[in-house]
Amino acid sequence: RRRDKGCFNARYRVDFFSRPTNQAAFGTGKDKEINMHSDAQNPPISAALLIDDEQVDQILYKMVIDESGLVQSLMSFRYAQEALDYLQKPDRPEIDVIFLDINMPRMTGFEFLEAATVALGDSFAKIVVVMLTTSMNPDDEERARKFPVVKEYIHKPLQKEHLDRVVQLLERIWIIPVHSRMQ
Repeated sequence: RRRDKGCFNARYRVDFFSRPTNQAAFGTGKDKEINMHSDAQNPPISAALLIDDEQVDQILYKMVIDESGLVQSLMSFRYAQEALDYLQKPDRPEIDVIFLDINMPRMTGFEFLEAATVALGDSFAKIVVVMLTTSMNPDDEERARKFPVVKEYIHKPLQKEHLDRVVQLLERIWIIPVHSRMQ
């Protein structure tokens, strides 16, 4: 299916709002894992986190991520502290990418970065963080770039082209093709 680049064209709205919603599946503050591509052959990103307090954004981004075929497993959180608690679990899967909103209640994206850097140390340094924002303030981007884990700064909404750039970034960071890393 071909879609126009704009996220809110008429066809997209029909698809977006015609899907049944399940409150539990779309983040209620509790962590939920969506195995998005159990039948896909080696998606380049094996595990990702989505941290965004806006439920509509989460639904939209999950659709974009699902349709991209680039992510095998996605965990979503509406609150950054809950994501941080999850990352501190010793039995969690290795996370490749975190899609992180900047402006959230309780703990902002910047506060999350500071807390995760201290709490997780080297294990956090291995994760690629993609900042998602509506902010047009250049100071926010400059502040985000001061964190070594922040590799991409994207103005919302998240689109397939952004995911393609993240996969290319992962391939450069890991120096070998992403598919080879997972085998």
